[in-house]
Parts: sequence; structure tokens; C-alpha cells
Amino acid sequence: MDRTAMIAFILEEYEQTSQNNREPFHAGLQQIFAFEGELTSENLLEWNEQDLSTLYKIFSGMRLTRLHVPNMIDAYASMDTSQLPSRVSFGRIVEEE
Repeated sequence: MDRTAMIAFILEEYEQTSQNNREPFHAGLQQIFAFEGELTSENLLEWNEQDLSTLYKIFSGMRLTRLHVPNMIDAYASMDTSQLPSRVSFGRIVEEE
């Protein structure tokens, strides 16, 4: 993917980031990339290739998480819970000599 497409993707996904998550996100940008300020195409054009690629991968993971959140209630409802163990037991681990 070329720089322009990566930057467009990053900015598009950044707009999807809620206001509550932007402050910790900016703290992460500062800690990981030593970057302070707003994400703009002008700023991102100055980033080196490796850092831009890393940021692209971070946003790709964020997008995947945002779009593919499993519905745990439906998943559990569809399970046959009668086959799950109902007891938990603890034992000792003995080292073999």
C-alpha cells in the first residue's frame, strides 16, 4: 500500500475513534513515536516509512476490533452447556524424577 493510501486510511479510522479514546491514544502516540499534536495528512507525510507502517497496522487492528465484536450473549445461548463441566477441582503437580 502506498503512503497516500495508508495516510487516508489512518485519518479515516482516526475519525472513528471516540473522544473518550483519543486522549489515551495521543498518549500512546507520544510514548511510542515521540509525536505530539494532531494527526493530519501534512504531519503524517513527514513520518518515516517504518513508523507510518506501524501506525497503519495499529489502526488496522483497531478497525478489526471495532467491526468484528462477537455477540457473546448469542454465542453462549447457542452452546450446549449441558456438556460443560460443572465442577472445578484442584490437585497437585508431582515432578517426575
